[in-house]
Amino acid sequence: MGSSADFHPAICTLSQYFYCICVDLPGHGQTPIDDHNFVSTAEQILAIAPDNCYLLGYSLGGRLALYLALHYPDRWPKVILESASFGLPTAQMRQERQCQDQAIARKLRQPDLDFAAFLHNWYQQPVFTGIEAHPNFSELMVSRSHNNPLSLARSLETMGLGQQPYLGELLKTNTIPLLILVGEQDPKFVEIGRQMLSLCQQSALKVAPNCSHNIHFQRLDLWLKTLLEWI
Repeated sequence: MGSSADFHPAICTLSQYFYCICVDLPGHGQTPIDDHNFVSTAEQILAIAPDNCYLLGYSLGGRLALYLALHYPDRWPKVILESASFGLPTAQMRQERQCQDQAIARKLRQPDLDFAAFLHNWYQQPVFTGIEAHPNFSELMVSRSHNNPLSLARSLETMGLGQQPYLGELLKTNTIPLLILVGEQDPKFVEIGRQMLSLCQQSALKVAPNCSHNIHFQRLDLWLKTLLEWI
């Protein structure tokens, strides 16, 4: 539901140390959805990324970053995964998730959609516990409203978790350092993070206190400190 603009506050600090490239994923921000799917999107990110750069992804971006880390390990010295999943292990689980995402996509395509109400309901999900209490939440909602609901619908159908290849087996053979960031108030992804840690010896798990899924929004100071120390 976001865009590259979400990371502009972080780049104010990161740009003191790094040259930062921020990407609008297909269906978000200024990137049209076209014929993208999960794998082709990852390959397009690979095509624009310089060699030997640190790679960071949040949520959908984190899933893409993990795919790139495991398929192209020579391109990244370190990879940071914020609230990211390594996929669903069975075809049945992936099919069930596709059905769930299709139901959400149908809502986004309704001609009389109240997009503001949709976004409000979206942030009622348990993974976003506590985000509405943030003093800048209203600004976040305004930025989210700039996205196109039809493009978001297509993104869910083509790049949702049910469309992602399962990456658990590849995690076992990973050789590059992975930082797994999860929010303390997001128990679903805390558990996913622990599973990833158990599969991959080259990973570190950091649980951020007093925040849920969107750590870089809720605790930017802690997010920056954790990243810079780890890199």
